[in-house]
Amino acid sequence: MQFHKIGTTVGAAVTAATVVLGMMTAAPAAADTIYGSGTPTLSDRTWAALGDGIGTGGVFDGDVPRRAGVSEALIDDFATGWSAEGGSVTGAAVDTAVVERARTAQASVRSCVGKTGIQINLYLNSCKAASVLGLVTSGAGIAVIAAAVTAATGVGALAAGVIAGVLGVSAGVLTSCTARGRGIAAHNIPPSAVMWCNNQ
Repeated sequence: MQFHKIGTTVGAAVTAATVVLGMMTAAPAAADTIYGSGTPTLSDRTWAALGDGIGTGGVFDGDVPRRAGVSEALIDDFATGWSAEGGSVTGAAVDTAVVERARTAQASVRSCVGKTGIQINLYLNSCKAASVLGLVTSGAGIAVIAAAVTAATGVGALAAGVIAGVLGVSAGVLTSCTARGRGIAAHNIPPSAVMWCNNQ
């Protein structure tokens, strides 16, 4: 079995270990933690506000994070990622070209193989992995990828932000991790922030 290291960030060591291994009960870390190499700094409060925008009916309402002071660009990015995974959006603009790129990538997969969810590790079936790869290769921002991961797995926006920062590091590595067409599994060993992926 071949494994691919997909990112390390010293600043997120404690956060990534805590969040990735405790995704269902993740507690917020210090504000303004940097999520992933080369990604913008987003505070836990921003991730929480974006997550709060997801209503009980699964509709993302951009007015909720807007009232919390989240920028229009981040709201629209999150809405785009949410929409790319089939979610409904209100109160935000969706980049239809990015959504189409993700949906085209997902539609190119003959059948969805593998599982999707959080069970200590992050799993994306072949269709969801293709969609995320489509987002990464289209140059989508961290909030777009985080929303797609949230919509696909049900993990909270904060944890999805950590994951998105790492998944967005390299399209080449993600391509390799999806090469067998069975989806990907992303892993982490505490207490480090080293994450790697392999085919399911």
